[in-house]
Amino acid sequence: RRSTLPVPDRLLLLAVAACCALQLFNLALLTLLGLAFVKREGLAAARRPDVLFAAGLIAVSFAAWIALAAGLGLAPGGMQGEGLKDTIRSLLDYPHFFVFWGYPREWPMLSVVAVIGGLYAFDRASRRTAVPPPGEARAAGFLLLALGTPLIVNGLFDTSFELFRYNVPFNSLYFTFVALALLRWREVVAAAAPAGRRLVPGARAAAAGTAALALLVLSFDLNPLRAWLVTQQDYRNEEPLYRAFDLERRPDFKTPAAYLASHAADEDTIIVLDSREYYNYLGELDYWVRTGVYESQTYSRDGTLHDLYIGTPLLMSLAELKGVLEQPGRRKWLAASDSMLASTRAVSDDIKQFIREQDEHVVYVGRDGTSKVYRFDTRQFD
Repeated sequence: RRSTLPVPDRLLLLAVAACCALQLFNLALLTLLGLAFVKREGLAAARRPDVLFAAGLIAVSFAAWIALAAGLGLAPGGMQGEGLKDTIRSLLDYPHFFVFWGYPREWPMLSVVAVIGGLYAFDRASRRTAVPPPGEARAAGFLLLALGTPLIVNGLFDTSFELFRYNVPFNSLYFTFVALALLRWREVVAAAAPAGRRLVPGARAAAAGTAALALLVLSFDLNPLRAWLVTQQDYRNEEPLYRAFDLERRPDFKTPAAYLASHAADEDTIIVLDSREYYNYLGELDYWVRTGVYESQTYSRDGTLHDLYIGTPLLMSLAELKGVLEQPGRRKWLAASDSMLASTRAVSDDIKQFIREQDEHVVYVGRDGTSKVYRFDTRQFD
């Protein structure tokens, strides 16, 4: 659209086009491009016709991608049976980039406010002044340090998803953007005002706007009522408040673990599909069925893979699982859930199918209606 673009910018546009052609519609990519644009051009440049054209092109392309993926079975990871909401979520998260996508999923209302604070910070950074106002250079340095530390550490070193997502420096950056939005949203409005117009909210509008942002933050993500409902809810609850906070159901690990603790003998073998949750209740486990392995979360000992955090040996194939179930002289217990069998990618399809065919061995069903305990005596499997 702009014939005067320098060569580096042309190469950048080609790279963006290549990402779009590969269906890398990732919130991280779009966020980084947007913030980089604001850093270079300033927030007011977002009104330019070429920018609006590019944004519209991205939106139309993404809509077409969703239609193809959901309607023609092209969605990644075999998710054709999912609903439209889950399909869009999965496509936005393809490929995985948990830093920027994890927060919008887990803190949706906070993310709306954080975007406003991020626009302010990058718009201020794009203004070239001979002498920065007092304190602004230190604030910019803090933001760069808070943003750079987790990205560099997690980019250069092999770190697990949990460490990546809950990285303390990135939390600092994220909530700094939230605070900036509450304090500086009026300047964002002024910078984005149409050319020739000056939009500066008055005292009442400023108070109302700040209150609205604060209520947006508190309405869902930081609402103390939501935290109270989490502590009060049963495993299945269809009441309106629980539906409003998406708390209708949660997995039941507690009662199946209690059943195992009261019925399994010391010499019995306990096998699970959710290792760390059951370990928190039982204190020890014999095997964890997990065929999709995250290398940064496992280690090898005596030729067997173990979980990095609690040391449980992994069963990596259906043959290994059947081999344990056929061991003589012991009863075997398996804790699994129908919901996990339907959704997890960490267990192979043949193991899922095998477990689904063992309903005659179910001896306990959890309060969520989907968690089950299976008991096996020594037997041969075809």
